[in-house]
Order: sequence, then structure tokens, then C-alpha cells
Amino acid sequence: MKRFFTLVEIIVVYFLFALFFYTALSKLVDWGQFLNDLARSPIIPLNLVPAVGIFVIIIELTCSALLIIRKTRIKGILLSIFLLAMFTTYIFLILTKSPYIPCSCGGIIGMLNWNDHILLNSILLILASFIYVRHKTQTS
Repeated sequence: MKRFFTLVEIIVVYFLFALFFYTALSKLVDWGQFLNDLARSPIIPLNLVPAVGIFVIIIELTCSALLIIRKTRIKGILLSIFLLAMFTTYIFLILTKSPYIPCSCGGIIGMLNWNDHILLNSILLILASFIYVRHKTQTS
């Protein structure tokens, strides 16, 4: 059973790495569209759009780096939990505050509908939380 959980952890960690790295790179590649989408958000003040855009990309790349390095992996899991919770909260807020819902996820992820976004984020949030709790209980 331990091998099964280890395999699941590896799959989830590498999926999260790929997800955050891919979305950060696709935002960089299409920087103008990313900023345009952020500017349409009813939650983000227009004057903060460039700073928010840079911050999101930096934190996604940081998370990717933390996940791929074995010594920092648990920090990457914790940052993943934070990012997934933040992005899911943002989706819920945007769904309740705006008739136009901009998606600045980037690439293939940007093609998901909002229910799929919430489902994907929720599943990943649960899996990442499980990995974090499991790791903490094993090291205690």
C-alpha cells in the first residue's frame, strides 16, 4: 500500500509541476493577452494588473521549482495548496461578481469551462492536501 501512495504522490507532484510550469510559460508567451484578461477582471484594480501578472508568473515558476527539487518538494506542495485555494477562490468570486468571466490560465487549461476549472482545482487541492498531511504524519 505504501508503494501505491508513493506512486500517487509522484504522479501528483509531477502533474502539479507541469501544470504550474506550463501555465506560467503560456502566460509569458502570450503576455499581452494575459494582461488583457487580467485587466477585464472586476476584482483586480487596473493599476495593479502588471504587478499581479508578474507576481502570478513568479509564484507559479517558484512553485514548479520547489516541486521538482526533492529537498523542497513539501514546500512546493504547500505552495501548490495555497495557489489552488487562491485560484479556486478567485473563480468563485469572479463567477458571482461579473457577467464577463476572463480566464487568464493560459494554453489548454484556458479552454476548460468554469465547472471543469473548479473540478480540476478541487481534485488537485484534495490530492495535494492529502500528500502534505501524509508527509507531516510520517515525519512526526
